[in-house]
Amino acid sequence: MQVSYDVVVTQPIDALWQSLCDVDGVIAALPGAALARDGDTVSGSLKCKLGSTQVTYRVTATAEASEPGFRTAVVTVKGEEARGSGTLSAVLTVALRAADADTSIEISGDIDATGRGENADEQAWQRLLKLQVNAVVPPVAAAPPPEP
Repeated sequence: MQVSYDVVVTQPIDALWQSLCDVDGVIAALPGAALARDGDTVSGSLKCKLGSTQVTYRVTATAEASEPGFRTAVVTVKGEEARGSGTLSAVLTVALRAADADTSIEISGDIDATGRGENADEQAWQRLLKLQVNAVVPPVAAAPPPEP
């Protein structure tokens, strides 16, 4: 399923990119996550509320940053339900764009789930992304997205 989430935050792009590159800080801030880093790989569990369903996944994730100056990263997540036979596979691109003194965070990609997460719609996945972004970027810094 294609999914996207965009938000504008009142932080300078360089400061925000620095905080997102702090992998230990990011994984410590994620709600519902019990994750540990081993080199370039992060693994552990992630509890998700997808609509009316709550699922815990055992996950492994990696992130690959773009060339310096582009402020883009590709995050790959693979996992299995902790209780059940369902799976999770996601490839998300996270891009920061300067918007005057603010920064636009744009997340897009594919999420495929089987089992209990299979029936989650795009809005459920967007709510999960929003929850994760607000945990990493303080909600006080989040500004409403610009009108199209």
